[in-house]
Amino acid sequence: MVIMDTNNGNHVSPLMWSPGMFGTTKMDVFREMINKKFGIKLTTYSDLYNWSVDNYSDFWEQFWSFANIIHSSQYETVVDKTKTIDEIPEWFVGSKLNYTRNILERRENSDPNKVALYVVNEYNTDIQKVTFGQMKARITSLVSALKKCGITAGDRVVGYLPNGREAVEAFLATSAIGAIWSSTSPDFGISGVLERLRQIKPKLLFSVDCVVYNGKRHNHLEKLTQLMNSLPSLKRVVISPIQLSDNNNNHLNDVLKAPECCTLDQFLAEAEPQKTIDYIDVPFSHPLCILFSSGTTGDPKCLVHSVGVSFSPLV
Repeated sequence: MVIMDTNNGNHVSPLMWSPGMFGTTKMDVFREMINKKFGIKLTTYSDLYNWSVDNYSDFWEQFWSFANIIHSSQYETVVDKTKTIDEIPEWFVGSKLNYTRNILERRENSDPNKVALYVVNEYNTDIQKVTFGQMKARITSLVSALKKCGITAGDRVVGYLPNGREAVEAFLATSAIGAIWSSTSPDFGISGVLERLRQIKPKLLFSVDCVVYNGKRHNHLEKLTQLMNSLPSLKRVVISPIQLSDNNNNHLNDVLKAPECCTLDQFLAEAEPQKTIDYIDVPFSHPLCILFSSGTTGDPKCLVHSVGVSFSPLV
């Protein structure tokens, strides 16, 4: 199939894929479930989309069932349809659940040898495979360490670190105990970071000692020190040293002299030994993470994503 410009008939580009071409996707299975449940005949993605707009309460109730959401308390109502969007209607009232549990404890992720993450970065281009067993063990230790240093549900934990294994595991450990995750790129200057983090008053921060870009090492500790001195809410700073052949640890050792600072290994060593994760279930509307707008028209605006509305990408 070829897409044509209907204005002049010129060739534009070949159509590589369109929804519903194969008939075996999860979306297809879900659509057939809807058809059977309600005695209707939705045949395309557009049909399902339009039905979901007109019947949004039924749609999301069926999605909850289809997605096999792990929960400790069942919802009483899906949504109050009498409320308008500006009144911010609450969804799945009465339900309690945990985001991290719904990743680590799902049946399809129960094999400890199944690969959870493929990790590659500029300073080590070999692809590292992290299994669900390895990731769960690390998160178990992180959860214990977070609780040991006083992090509880509703506290803010932030990552000032690159996308990678450490960021994923810190995020999931934070969510496991009902704390709220946020992050900012290590590319940002100190003013951009403070514009964001001062608003949310984090108690704990995960970071790195350096970043590597285009093959060049950039020290991160100067910015991190400024950040620590400017955020009185911080009670703990956990640093993951990036192992490079040219590492000079003198500056890192100086930073670690601050009583609130430790390396990731030191942080994990403080954890009480645990075999399982003690998940904290929270309401559907409980904040999962705080993102930020760009800040081009003033201070960056906080964008809160709740635990519940973050589930759909998992299915």
